[in-house]
Formats: sequence, C-alpha cells, structure tokens
Amino acid sequence: GNPPYVGEKGNKDIFRPLAKGNLGQFHQGKMDLFYFFFHLALDLGKKNAQNAFITTNYYITALGARKLRADLKERATIRNLINFNGLRIFESALGQHNLITIFSKGQNSNILAQNCITYRTGNANESILNAIVSKQDEETQYYEVKQEKLYDGEENYIRPAGVGRNLSP
Repeated sequence: GNPPYVGEKGNKDIFRPLAKGNLGQFHQGKMDLFYFFFHLALDLGKKNAQNAFITTNYYITALGARKLRADLKERATIRNLINFNGLRIFESALGQHNLITIFSKGQNSNILAQNCITYRTGNANESILNAIVSKQDEETQYYEVKQEKLYDGEENYIRPAGVGRNLSP
C-alpha cells in the first residue's frame, strides 16, 4: 500500500477523531497519518499476515513515531526494509526519502530481516529498481539482520543495517 503522508502539524482536525477512536492508543504528537495504517494492519491481519507499505523513511527515527516502532517490535516481524534515501521514487514528491517496509503480524525471531540502503540519487527507473530489489546494485548495501538487532535503545529506533553497524557507503 501507499498510505497518505500527512503530518499532524497543521492537520490537527484530521487527527482529533482518530485520537478518540479505536486507534487512539497509538496517537501521539508529531506523528504522521500513515502510522495508523501499520497499526490497523496489525490489528486486522491474521497471524503471519504480510503487509507492505511504501512511506517516507522518517518513521524509523522520528520522535513522533515512538509508538509505531514499539508496536512493530511487540507485534510484528520485519521481513524487508528497502531504504531509498535520496533516490526519488515519485517524481512529483520532492524531498521524499522513501522506504518500503514489509512486515508480518506476530513475532518470529528466527526470521532475518533482508534490508538494504541505497546511496543512489536522482530519479529511479525500472532498471535501477530491479537492480536494487534483486540485490544486484553496486550502489546499494545489503544486510541480513536479526530481529533483536533492528531496534536500538529505549526509543526503539529502527536500524536497517543492525544495531552497531557503520553505515558508510
């Protein structure tokens, strides 16, 4: 899915009813609307149900995503994180740093997260995207990370390369 990227700042009228609804426990200041899609997928899916979202990559360290990261750590298994960084996936979305997150409902510490971080810039095309996802791109770093090594510190920052890894290209 490609949920809407709508920050709470300047859009409080959208967030007020959500904060009072059945997902209210996940509401927090400075969040983004797309966080609710992750929570809802975990609420509605059956055990092992897989979900994939393309979003901005900011949630992996954003202060307003603390509840989202905690929920993913508690109720999900991250299968893939494809971090596009400065590579533009959507031509019309300036400044977006996109991330594909593939996760399943339920914890399984035996599954290694298959993650990558590209250091490409400019506009993506079919050839570049195919090279990245098939693990053939020379400007992309690939990692297999244990579930417990994805989350860093009390804030549960998500580290696609794993906790303690150097991210230099």
